[in-house]
Amino acid sequence: MKDRIFDTVRRLEGLRDGYYHYDNLEERAEYIEGEFKTEGFTVERDEFIFSGRPYRNIIATSSGLQSKEDRKSVV
Repeated sequence: MKDRIFDTVRRLEGLRDGYYHYDNLEERAEYIEGEFKTEGFTVERDEFIFSGRPYRNIIATSSGLQSKEDRKSVV
């Protein structure tokens, strides 16, 4: 668990200015969405335009989420 937390922080840390480092922001957003989906969350995007570029908020909901034990028994 500790290693996973450190790995997640390493993947998310970096340049934070979403305008000048837009590609980095997009890369991190894709990672966050993928992690939520992997854990069984339903993921939606709340998209908007700012300074001519598309941005998004990531909305993850646990509706119908199964525990890891339940998912293992289904597989």
